[in-house]
Amino acid sequence: MVGTLNIPYPINPTDTYFTTPSPNNNLEFIRCPGNPGNTNDHARIFGGISGKFLPPPVNLFEDWEYYSGTDGVFFFTRTDKTDAFLQTAMAKLDDDFSECQADVIDASAAEVELTSTAAAGDPKCPDESTCFRVWIIPRATATYQAGGAEALASCP
Repeated sequence: MVGTLNIPYPINPTDTYFTTPSPNNNLEFIRCPGNPGNTNDHARIFGGISGKFLPPPVNLFEDWEYYSGTDGVFFFTRTDKTDAFLQTAMAKLDDDFSECQADVIDASAAEVELTSTAAAGDPKCPDESTCFRVWIIPRATATYQAGGAEALASCP
């Protein structure tokens, strides 16, 4: 509908907007923004119908998860492995991206909120884990928690 905002979009896969919501917010369940057949069951972006597939998760990491909220859109993965080589690789990965693009979250001491809203159901980096988050659409007003709330206002 012209003039109607659908924020945030794409919609989280578990949203009740869908006739059949997905079982979780894993990235594999993101659906196409088109609405063929004028239903609330959009086709998945990744899968056999689209011909586009996600690579398997990186060894030692969990499946990619997706978040779309008022403070931005991102996907992330996590590991609870503490191998020194893995932590060194994560530090190098963190150095390769600006905070506006991606970040590594150290939750070795306690669970860390991944959103600024910290609402029930929002994703968290679990205690004794390391998470890698990739921002898709950082908004100028978005904030996130990584050792304290930081503004993304300086992002382009």
